[in-house]
Amino acid sequence: VDSFHLRTNQYNYIRGYPPDELHDLADLVPDVKTSSSQTFAAVFAQDKWKVSRHVELTLGARGDYFSDFGGVFTPKVGITYEPKPTVNIKALFGSAFRIPSFTESFMTRSEQGSPEREDLVVEELQTFEGGVSYKPVDWLVGEINYFYTDINELTEVAEGEETESYPIS
Repeated sequence: VDSFHLRTNQYNYIRGYPPDELHDLADLVPDVKTSSSQTFAAVFAQDKWKVSRHVELTLGARGDYFSDFGGVFTPKVGITYEPKPTVNIKALFGSAFRIPSFTESFMTRSEQGSPEREDLVVEELQTFEGGVSYKPVDWLVGEINYFYTDINELTEVAEGEETESYPIS
């Protein structure tokens, strides 16, 4: 990207503007970096196998590379067991990631005003799910599911830090 133009209402709250007005970011934050060169690539593969009459296995993998954050590999696996056409038992594992947003990437500043891009990290998470479903008749399905997510390298706003965004109420 040689140059970008962004209209936002993110800074309206601290500047006293109405929340529904959009303003050019360069006007609101004159020192924001408006040019960048980044490269990314991604590869994804997934397949499903009928292991037996009652068991189905799904395997997937994704690889992403970002020139400014490095590579991320995210595998996924799921298995379902259907002892009867009315009962389904499943177990799933998946991993995912989140790269820093535009604001985190280009507008994070140290106390001296210089960019802190080296402090930015890719959030990684692993999700586990288990569930049972029962379909006694065609028009009724009952399900019980358990979800667990573990997030590593979570990007958080420090206590007392001004986010310059409207609060959610």
